[in-house]
Amino acid sequence: MDFIKSTIKLSIDTLKSILSYLRLKREFPNLRTYSEPERQELLRWLLWRNGLAKKIRRRTRNPGKTAPPLPKSNTTIWRYMSRRVFLQLVTERRLMFHRFKELQKIDRREGMVVPGFWRSVLEYTQARLPFPADLGARRQINEAILDRLQCLTYANCWNMAEHEDNLMWKAYAPKGIAIRTTVGKFKNAARQSRNERLTIELQKIVYADNWRQLEQRGYRHGEEPQNMLFLHTKRKAFSSEREIRFRISPFGPDRAQIGPGRDGTIVFSYPLPACPEWFPVVFENLDWIEEVVAESSISSRAASMIRRQVNQHNLKFRVSDL
Repeated sequence: MDFIKSTIKLSIDTLKSILSYLRLKREFPNLRTYSEPERQELLRWLLWRNGLAKKIRRRTRNPGKTAPPLPKSNTTIWRYMSRRVFLQLVTERRLMFHRFKELQKIDRREGMVVPGFWRSVLEYTQARLPFPADLGARRQINEAILDRLQCLTYANCWNMAEHEDNLMWKAYAPKGIAIRTTVGKFKNAARQSRNERLTIELQKIVYADNWRQLEQRGYRHGEEPQNMLFLHTKRKAFSSEREIRFRISPFGPDRAQIGPGRDGTIVFSYPLPACPEWFPVVFENLDWIEEVVAESSISSRAASMIRRQVNQHNLKFRVSDL
């Protein structure tokens, strides 16, 4: 019985060796020029790559998403602000959009490549190549493009909720103001002629700490950098904000395009314009605002002053009871 078991085991090991040799020979036609240790190293690498390819195929059976979802136009949203910013809105009908780059002062990971993304791209790429992959130059180029997009793109951040939120009051508008509207009303609000060509785009913020968490939620990269997803991903620590982000590109997105360069240098097709920290969007009117709410600790005198300003635009006003 032991002899039969040994014979079977030897036959299986021999078959595995033959299959491994044929697999190596198919991948490397000049295999005979390699020494035995080199063949063993190639075999280990090939087995690792094939195992990786199986894992990638299982992970990418579903084509998945590449960008954050769009909210419905009737979604209720809130913008919390200081009284100074609100005064600017009601007197000048102006709302300031903040440059994406400046958002990193609140969260240093804001708009950056999600941790684990490039490792996933490397695995995805390596599973399709018969030789070790190197993404160094590709990674450098994309991170230069992402950095430029952070300078060229401006954001205005809102909170998605049916009702006002006490935590948002404390974080963003102590003794301040909140305005309520819907996604569709704000996006389609009439703007003055100097802003009428500006297109306001929007996306929900996705909350994840790394690329694996995004994959678990159905996101895929297909070996391509997902810059729009990176610009709308925040760490889970900020998930209570339920943020929706409106964005504009006043200088045009084409200024982030790469042109031909020499000696491996990164050259953009257009020079980077002077990008101020804030960019104004001026509205024709404030009819898109459904309600103005003052924080509960505001003085009665301040509330009366705000009420007079709000009445000039025929808007609803109340003092929060939170």
